[in-house]
Amino acid sequence: MRPVVALISSLLCFHLCIHILMMSKPRAVSAIDMISSEKRAYERHRIRVKTATSTVDMNSPKPRPHVIRDAKRLQLQYERQTEIIRNNFILLRNLQDIMHKRSRKKICLHERK
Repeated sequence: MRPVVALISSLLCFHLCIHILMMSKPRAVSAIDMISSEKRAYERHRIRVKTATSTVDMNSPKPRPHVIRDAKRLQLQYERQTEIIRNNFILLRNLQDIMHKRSRKKICLHERK
């Protein structure tokens, strides 16, 4: 029974508030009141503009040492240099073999005569 009584009393209070609002006469707004309210609104706006923070980050990006060092490029460069050195040693060995073969042939030709 109590919840019903509470509901009825809250409804009566609500209807009473609406009745009071409807019976009160709206106050005429003068030009001075409008100007002062516009001025206050403008001042609030100016304060908000002055205290506004930017939404776009304009700072320079944080340094990234792994990008500066570029480990992959260094690795590829090291591998390329290693391959060049290996190929140079192979060429050198082949040239030495050619030189020694020619000298042996000359020796063999001189011995036959």
